[in-house]
Amino acid sequence: MTTFTETTVNFSEQPTGRFCTVTLNVLKLPIAKVIFLDPPIPDETEADERARVLEIAKSLLSEAASSL
Repeated sequence: MTTFTETTVNFSEQPTGRFCTVTLNVLKLPIAKVIFLDPPIPDETEADERARVLEIAKSLLSEAASSL
């Protein structure tokens, strides 16, 4: 079973909205990645934002795996 040990969160402002990319195992294989739109929440701390988007990513990756 693969262990994903490194997680990165990146945000990219685009004309269509703010994209959030969560990548697991950035520098080694296998890599798992999910990209979704995530509007910023005013007054949210960086730690709270990271925790929130990681929960979204976890849910999306779980749903994707279940549909295989």
